[in-house]
Amino acid sequence: MIQKSDLFYQIPTHKLTFNNFSHYRCIADILNLVVSAGLNFLEDSIKRLRKLIKTIRKLSKILEDFQQLATLDNKSFLVPILDCKTRWNSIYQMIKRACLLYKSINMLLVKHSSLKTYIPNKEDWQIYKDLVILLEQFNEATIELSSQTYSTIAHAQIILLALRNNLKSDRGEDFLLEEVVNTILSKYIEYFNLITEFLHISAFLDPRYKKLLSKKVSSFYQKLKHTSQQAQIMNDKAHKYWLFAEADKTIKLLDW
Repeated sequence: MIQKSDLFYQIPTHKLTFNNFSHYRCIADILNLVVSAGLNFLEDSIKRLRKLIKTIRKLSKILEDFQQLATLDNKSFLVPILDCKTRWNSIYQMIKRACLLYKSINMLLVKHSSLKTYIPNKEDWQIYKDLVILLEQFNEATIELSSQTYSTIAHAQIILLALRNNLKSDRGEDFLLEEVVNTILSKYIEYFNLITEFLHISAFLDPRYKKLLSKKVSSFYQKLKHTSQQAQIMNDKAHKYWLFAEADKTIKLLDW
């Protein structure tokens, strides 16, 4: 009896051409690599916050005082989150929680002066606030992709295009992370260009993609910051594209 595995070795070697095979990364993996590239510019600031959180979490007395401050303020006690270095979204969660606890952390300095050694400076805290806003979109994108029972390429295409448009938007003169955004965008385009044609063709053949676009692009796109003015433009382009009479090779990839 011939096994299936044996049939593979019976195929002539000259017929095994792998030029037509392509490797495409997981979308979530691409987002991880893209964000990590930007976070490398903020390594020192992130390290300072990480040391502070470590110190707070390992001393039970400080945690007890933290809890008392929350009780006095009639708020739920939020434990500072320590990140995992290999997961960018855990860094986002650590920074977001630290920003929420900013006032309480400063109040602890009155009783625990030893924490002053680990307290980030004012510029660091502004960086953290801007970083939370920047990374929020990537966190929502990851949740959006992960929450679907059967995630489709068409839906991923919408999310990736929305993220790119958001990265290209103007954030004002007071934004401190312009270099970080440019790095993330550069790395994003590098990976996106490798898969854009594959994504576009797959999405084009998915009839649900049209339905998704007809709902003002997507609910996710509407959530993103700095995109309200671009939403209608993007939506109009989408409709013009899908109303095109003949879908053949002469149609160029839609560049939103």
